[in-house]
Amino acid sequence: MGIGRVHTNLLGKVFGKLTVIAFDSIAKGRNAKWKCICKCGNECTVLALSLVKDNGTRSCGCLGYRHSLIHCPRGHEFTPENTYVPPNGTRRTCRTCKRKGEKKLQKQHNQYLREHPELRLSYENARRARKTSAGGSFTPEEWIALCDKYEHKCLRCKRRRKLTADHVIPVSKGGTSSIGNIQPLCKPCNSWKHTQSIDFRKEKNLCH
Repeated sequence: MGIGRVHTNLLGKVFGKLTVIAFDSIAKGRNAKWKCICKCGNECTVLALSLVKDNGTRSCGCLGYRHSLIHCPRGHEFTPENTYVPPNGTRRTCRTCKRKGEKKLQKQHNQYLREHPELRLSYENARRARKTSAGGSFTPEEWIALCDKYEHKCLRCKRRRKLTADHVIPVSKGGTSSIGNIQPLCKPCNSWKHTQSIDFRKEKNLCH
């Protein structure tokens, strides 16, 4: 008999894990609905068009559930190499998604630092001081105030250039990264000074 938009009798046919066991009804648009039994034992009703089309319905939903057990929401398989379980034993994480998320955050962080160079300078000097155990640090506000004090000019060449934080007493010689040991120099002058202990500041004896 012709039933709905799909006239083929699907009774007894197998689609994936589904086996058609009976005709159910006609849905809106003259779509035939068939009763099916899944290999997992569940029965369900499926539109004929959903059964016969490519990539159509192939289970009662258990395939999707089982897929979620071995795949992350973005479809990456939970292999031993691609599975991260935090030390506290909470829900596992897909390493591929984790790496993508970390890269995205790093990209946003780098963009923010490019827009706020005074923060990058502060972070880099703090990192350098920690690395050498020299100690000390300065905040972005302290660096801006120091540059304002010297009218944003390099203390050696007296030119208005992009300034870098130079250690009056180099870190390699025991100098700290405290603001009292920092003077604003342009990059060429900073490179020229290298590891010399030269104080170009107008007010002397500020270094500690």
